[in-house]
Amino acid sequence: MRKKFYFLMLAVALTMTACHKDPADNPNPDVNDTTGGGTPALVDKNVFSVSPSRQVRLADGNLQFNPAAGQWRFAPHAYDGVKADNLNCSATYDGWIDCFRWASSGYEGHFTYTNLVYTGGDIDGTQYDWGVYNDIQNGDKIDPAGTWRTLSRDEWEYLFFDRSASTVSGVADARFALAMVANQPGIILIPDVFEMPAGMVPLRETSINEIVPFATNVYSADEWENLQQAGCAFLPALGCVSVSTNSMVSVDYLGCYWTSTFLGFDGGMGIAGQFLFNPNMVEMGQVGVGFPRPVRLGRNI
Repeated sequence: MRKKFYFLMLAVALTMTACHKDPADNPNPDVNDTTGGGTPALVDKNVFSVSPSRQVRLADGNLQFNPAAGQWRFAPHAYDGVKADNLNCSATYDGWIDCFRWASSGYEGHFTYTNLVYTGGDIDGTQYDWGVYNDIQNGDKIDPAGTWRTLSRDEWEYLFFDRSASTVSGVADARFALAMVANQPGIILIPDVFEMPAGMVPLRETSINEIVPFATNVYSADEWENLQQAGCAFLPALGCVSVSTNSMVSVDYLGCYWTSTFLGFDGGMGIAGQFLFNPNMVEMGQVGVGFPRPVRLGRNI
């Protein structure tokens, strides 16, 4: 496993402001406004490089599913999580779950509550990818199947550890920071182009061997809206489902998310890539495909 040896920690004063231009002012919000006449270009803020030649936007919230209704959606807020309700998961459960077995998009009956597990290779671009196969409720609209996709292990690794990003308060390539958002522990991903809202204090580097509590940086829900407007994404530390004990483990301590990458077999068990974080590490890892984890989707720019 590869470890990142520095956390970039972000602190916010009680009052934060962020410049945000209404997307309606730009007829194509995926392209910067380059109109003349002294009008400054619109900075496309919600952009994360996942390779030297590819960029994505990240969904504002984790993927969620209602089995009884057959409905997929993004969580209403970045900091939302189902947690213990995942243990109610069944084909008839009329509620939301947000921990899934790998490749459990529903294609050919591969749901997280069935015994079907996919071990045929990477799911990138296949119907086994949750975003490729499903329409997803995204706020007040529905994004058609194929709008979103699961990032590969290499893409998440590049996003966390290798991409060029903004210099924030004198720290070059500021990429992520542990935080509490609306009382939910997690990790903030800082976009490629980022300008701190007014009142932010300088970032500091912290050794991987030093315990760094999530509460080093605490934001209210309203304060998070400012950071999200500035292009940041927040991944909550929701823990995961233990299949052996039918319980949630490491809730509010460990973040572990699926990638689209299949890594082979270990003792006959299919293994897929994941990434993990907690107060003293961020790293790429692997786990059996039958162990439910959260999913955060992206879409190509």
